[in-house]
Amino acid sequence: MGLATAGLLLLNGLRRFLGYQEPRSRPVRVVLEKPEYYAPGSIISVPEMGCWLVRDASGFYAISRVCPHLGCQVRMEGTTFTCPCHGSKFSMDGGVVNGPANQPLQQVQVGQSSDGRLVVDASVTVAAGTRLRL
Repeated sequence: MGLATAGLLLLNGLRRFLGYQEPRSRPVRVVLEKPEYYAPGSIISVPEMGCWLVRDASGFYAISRVCPHLGCQVRMEGTTFTCPCHGSKFSMDGGVVNGPANQPLQQVQVGQSSDGRLVVDASVTVAAGTRLRL
């Protein structure tokens, strides 16, 4: 393989790595199990929505996995959500524990379907602290 061919392959790979990536489409709403399925204190990954479903003493809420700093996917580590890209840490309710992120994780709506199942709707953002109380 010549030097020119190797250079073109390298440039194409670099273009694909740095270039705009069309985001994968995610469903806007997902219907989950009935509330009694989730134990108090549970934190459930909802990968198809890119969020975490949390049940605390006040009810249910859903937090986006997308770090507001640069859009990396946060991970749950112990009692915090941590961004692997730059180290931002968030509390279980999405609040910033330490940066560089300076905004909380986005909270999205949790409701119930007509048959009583939980519904997470990523098209509706809600204020921090909002809970589906049952």
